[in-house]
Amino acid sequence: AEVAREHDHRSLFRGASLATAVVDEFMHKHCNHFLQAAISETVQKLIDAKQSAELNPTKMDSPDDACNNAEFLLMILDQITLSIFTSPEACPRPVRYLCGCLQRAAVAKWPNERFVRTRVVSGFIFLRLICPALVEPRA
Repeated sequence: AEVAREHDHRSLFRGASLATAVVDEFMHKHCNHFLQAAISETVQKLIDAKQSAELNPTKMDSPDDACNNAEFLLMILDQITLSIFTSPEACPRPVRYLCGCLQRAAVAKWPNERFVRTRVVSGFIFLRLICPALVEPRA
C-alpha cells in the first residue's frame, strides 16, 4: 500500500498511515533479537562515551563542538551500519520476506530507477526499525 501510494521512491516510509502503523507493530514484534545483535554493542558504546552528538549550533557553547560532535556521530553511524550489515543472519525470516515484497513492488512501480531495490529496503529498515529503536530504545 505504501509503495502504491507514493509518487517518489525517496519519500517511502516517511509518513504516518495505517499501513506504516501496522508495519511498525510487525517490526517491533519480530525484530528484538535482530536489533540486539545489530546495534546493542554500538549503542552501549555511545552511552558509555558520554559525548554529545548534538549538531544544533543554538544548543552548543562553542562552534568547535559542532565539528567534534559531527565526527563522533559519523563514527557511531559507521559502527551501526557495519553492525547491521554484518548481522544479516539474525534478521527474522518474516522481515526478509517483507523486504523481498517491498523490493518487488518498488521495482514494478519504478523499473527505471537503478538503485530502487536497495533504497527501498535500506529506507524501510532504517526509518521503520533502526531509527525508532535508537530514539526510543525502551519502547
